[in-house]
Amino acid sequence: MRFFCCLMLVTGFLKPAAAADKAKKKTTIPGSYVGQVDGDQTKAILKADGSIVVHPTQEDPDFKLSGKWKYDGKLITAKLIDPEGKKGTVMFKPAVGSLTVLKIVKPNGEVEEFKSPQFAKKKALADKGPAGVYVGEFDGEKLQVELEAKGGFIVRSAQDPDGGEIYSGKWKLTDKGLSAAITDEEGEETIVRMRITDAGFTLVSTVNAEGEEKYFEARLKRVKLSRKKDGRKPK
Repeated sequence: MRFFCCLMLVTGFLKPAAAADKAKKKTTIPGSYVGQVDGDQTKAILKADGSIVVHPTQEDPDFKLSGKWKYDGKLITAKLIDPEGKKGTVMFKPAVGSLTVLKIVKPNGEVEEFKSPQFAKKKALADKGPAGVYVGEFDGEKLQVELEAKGGFIVRSAQDPDGGEIYSGKWKLTDKGLSAAITDEEGEETIVRMRITDAGFTLVSTVNAEGEEKYFEARLKRVKLSRKKDGRKPK
C-alpha cells in the first residue's frame, strides 16, 4: 500500500458560524469522516484532544495511521505515522461537512499537490439544472464544455470554439454529481466524473478505455459513527 495514499485519509472539519455569532461560537473540527481516496473507501477520526486515527481501506480494517493535527484558522496540518514508523505530513482545506486534500509531504521528502480542475459556468442553457456553457483549464489547455439541455456533452478549445469538437458524448446526473461518457476524434472512449459547485463544476476523475481511473480530488464527508447493538460507539 502506498504510504502517500494512506496519508490522504486524515481529516478535519470547519463548521462556519454566521458573522454575528463569530464571537460567541467556536469552530467545530473533531469528528468522523468517510470518503473515497484513490479508489479506496476510507474512514478518518479526528479527536478533540488533537489526535487522529485513520483507517485507509475497508479491505484491511485493522491497518491504521495515527498522529496529531493542528488548525490555523484556514488549513489543517496533520503529522502521521504508519505502523512501520514512517512519518509524513498532510495539509487539508476544510469546507462545510467535508475536507479536501491539498498537499502531501511523503517520508522521502517528495511533495505531491492536489488541484482539481475547476470549470466556471458562463452561460445557462436551461431555466434550471446544470445545462450550460463552462470554461476552465485542464492539462495546460483552456477548454469550453457544453452541457446541452437534451444531454449532449461537447468539449471545444476555449481559444477557438469554432474549430471543431475535441470530445463529444452524453452527460447525466448521478447521486454524486455528473457523469459523462465521451469519445475523442479517434473514437477513444473516456468516462468523466464531475462534482457540481456554486460556480460550476470540478473534475473528480476520468476513466480511460482500459478501465484505469485517474483521481483529481480526495474528499471526505463528515458522518456520524454507528453504534453497536449494546449502545456503545465502535472503537
